[in-house]
Amino acid sequence: MNLFFLMLRSSWKASLASVVLGGGSGLATLALITLIHRAFSGEASQSSLLPFLFAAACAVVLVLQVLSKCILTRLSQSTAARLQFELCNRIMAAPLPELESVGPHRLLGTLQGDVGAITAALSNFPSVCASAMVLVSGVGYLASLSVPLACCTVIMASLGIASYLAGVHWANHHLRRAREDRDEVSKQLQAMVFGIKELKANNRRCVDFMYDVLLPADTAMRERLIKGTDILGGAHTWGRLSLFIGIGLLIFVWPRIWTVTPETLMGYTLTILYLTSPLDSILGWLPALNSAAISLNKINALGLMIDPAKSPSVTTEDTGFRSIALRDVSYSYHSPNDDEEGFHLGPIDLQVLPGEVLFIVGGNGSGKTTLAKLLTGLYAPQSGDILVDRQTIDTASMGDYRQLFSTVFVEGHLFDRLLGIDENPLLLKHWANLLGIDDKVNFETGRLTTHKLSRGQHKRLAMLVACLDQRPVFVFDEWAAEQDPTFKEIFYREIVPKLTRDGRAVVAITHDDRYFFAADRIVELVDGRIDHLRKRGVAA
Repeated sequence: MNLFFLMLRSSWKASLASVVLGGGSGLATLALITLIHRAFSGEASQSSLLPFLFAAACAVVLVLQVLSKCILTRLSQSTAARLQFELCNRIMAAPLPELESVGPHRLLGTLQGDVGAITAALSNFPSVCASAMVLVSGVGYLASLSVPLACCTVIMASLGIASYLAGVHWANHHLRRAREDRDEVSKQLQAMVFGIKELKANNRRCVDFMYDVLLPADTAMRERLIKGTDILGGAHTWGRLSLFIGIGLLIFVWPRIWTVTPETLMGYTLTILYLTSPLDSILGWLPALNSAAISLNKINALGLMIDPAKSPSVTTEDTGFRSIALRDVSYSYHSPNDDEEGFHLGPIDLQVLPGEVLFIVGGNGSGKTTLAKLLTGLYAPQSGDILVDRQTIDTASMGDYRQLFSTVFVEGHLFDRLLGIDENPLLLKHWANLLGIDDKVNFETGRLTTHKLSRGQHKRLAMLVACLDQRPVFVFDEWAAEQDPTFKEIFYREIVPKLTRDGRAVVAITHDDRYFFAADRIVELVDGRIDHLRKRGVAA
């Protein structure tokens, strides 16, 4: 029912209009069959009107079918757009840890594959309803010719449809497994694209990946897909053939057990032949409906229910702060192995003040990036509180709290344009000149060159975007780690002091002990806990 509700919610008027027009077209086509039957039956009293009635029925079929298909095209595209937009909203609203646990390959598989499967099923639903109306009308016409014969025809058709549905149920197992396997293939294709340098640098690794990882995953998916499709194809063929078997029984067997006129047999044969088309349309739609149901279950399993998500609010007000405090904040990662304990951060007590420079140091795996995600609101504390100006940040206000921060993470993504920033050409040129990336910025359009960048250039462009954003708190995750000495000097001696002079707070994760003099406070993390805190002047 969720599928049909989604279609109606997209445009119930278009859905209803398409069903009505399609049904009218089907009835008009059935009228053509009736007129042909009358012409063969020799009803002379109506013969002079039959050509005109036939031409009128053809015109009605043409107009109604064209209108119905035009509406269906618009309904399909609007449904696809609405569904994809709502899923994007749901992804944007989902907590970051949940999205990280799902993985980008599954999210992309949902947005690219599942949305298409659901839309394909929904876009054909009105035409299927019209086909169903034609079937009902056709059975009524058959009953007007002979009630016993109509009952036998319905029984034969029901047996054929039941056997087809049994085949669909059988194929569903393989198709569902193929959908699961597609996520694994998507994951490995993503690994190939992002790991292409490592694969090219080691031929044995490349061969192992291609033949031991990618090919088996792709083969498993395709074998299950082929099995499911073959079963569906066989069931579909049998469903259509059962109608012709019924016609054969009607022509060769029925006259031997029941008296029937040749005109009635001709009317039945013509009508059943015509009804094979709408019945075939319905049977052909059921696999699409089945795929859509699998995709919808996949979306629900990922926690991306098709319900309206609250769009993020936008404010132009530069909300400052007097203090940000973490009180007894803790966060734990779940280990994939039940017998192992995941990493635990906390309890953490930390305060950030305007105009202050805070360095976070520690070894790899000590929890520095996790602390930065907690501080910026990307992770919600599992225990403890975050306070801004002594006001506790709850779930409802976490989205607004995140707007206090401009961030540059180690693996941050760069968009190819400035988004969510009021363009200031002078400020843009200032930061581009300071960071040495003038050739990577189009000052007229605000577009950024995001391809063929070194890691250092990538981070400097991210720094440019963050500085243009001008939030109250800047968080840099090992920004200077891949910069040459010139830009390290610029970062610690020019950029950080400039930001703090403007009243901004700077929180930097760093290993550059020779620049510790630039910090007002230094927090050292060891195994997820603050080991000690050092003041300005510990190194020069």
